[in-house]
Amino acid sequence: MDSIVKQRNDGFKAGEFLHRATQLLPWPENVRFGYVCDLSSKVGVSSQNASAFPNPYDTEGGGFIDIHASSLKYYNKDGSIRWTLLKEDLPRNNVSFGGSGGHASIIHLINDVPHYIGKLSDNNNSSYYWLVKINLIDMTATISPSAYDNSQNINRFGILEDGTLYCNYTYSTTYRGSKLIDADTLTIGEAIPELGIVRRLKSGWSSSASDYDYTGIALFNGSIALISGDVGTSTVGGYTNDICAVLFGINPDLDMTTSKGGKLALRTKHPFAENMFDGELTQISKDLFVSRMMPQAGYWQLNNTSNKYFTRQALEEWASNCLYETTGFRIPLSASEGT
Repeated sequence: MDSIVKQRNDGFKAGEFLHRATQLLPWPENVRFGYVCDLSSKVGVSSQNASAFPNPYDTEGGGFIDIHASSLKYYNKDGSIRWTLLKEDLPRNNVSFGGSGGHASIIHLINDVPHYIGKLSDNNNSSYYWLVKINLIDMTATISPSAYDNSQNINRFGILEDGTLYCNYTYSTTYRGSKLIDADTLTIGEAIPELGIVRRLKSGWSSSASDYDYTGIALFNGSIALISGDVGTSTVGGYTNDICAVLFGINPDLDMTTSKGGKLALRTKHPFAENMFDGELTQISKDLFVSRMMPQAGYWQLNNTSNKYFTRQALEEWASNCLYETTGFRIPLSASEGT
């Protein structure tokens, strides 16, 4: 009978990495959908700018969304258009999809109905943006009762295991914050400590101060921040580092029940592999995340060459194992499953 290690093919057995003396840590297993959205982050144009993503709750199977400033288009899995919602169809004039900071958006279940949650730019005043939710069954759109100032500009949305909707926002060139969002009223609520955020790190080799905040996704009730994967392309000392490193943040008191401030920065080391992700992950729905492909050119460059989708369960199991091998601290696995 094949061993568990052979079945998993990642070197872990009962949470223990059996090759720590000879190998770097593996990457998480991803899921494949097998339709057009796997091949591009933007439909119908030559460049990919991270605006298309699947709806894991699609009742017909394989439906996905593509966001443009002028419209939100819903596609079938073969790339044919199912429906289009123009900005003129929205219950407010002079707004466009997106806004400053790009197409920050997520799919959120409200009363068991999938809704697109995103931002609208105010075409009359670039200093403000609106929140919008769109019922993905009947195309009904609702806009926030008031506009929000770009001084606290949302750059990503997130959902915790219990269905809590939140956002990360910027309030200077270096500082980031997180706040709750009421999905029913589309109002931005109270601040919560550093969901998906690691604070006060150096932003580069030449940085003299540790003054930059990094944002990523929140795992384990927000107690863990998974920031990004980075390839070792540095040539410091005349050598190229053929290694990848993933940046995490963990609650300073190791409490895994909620998000707390002052997260400790940790890195895990990984080899180049087909399943690797370079850069940040984006949350698509409560339990689905994506590493988006980068625009491909006629010359070779080391970056994401396809969209890779990961479930919360896979990411949390992987993070628990890798952080245990790196630090000796074992994070209890959550019970969250599915999409």
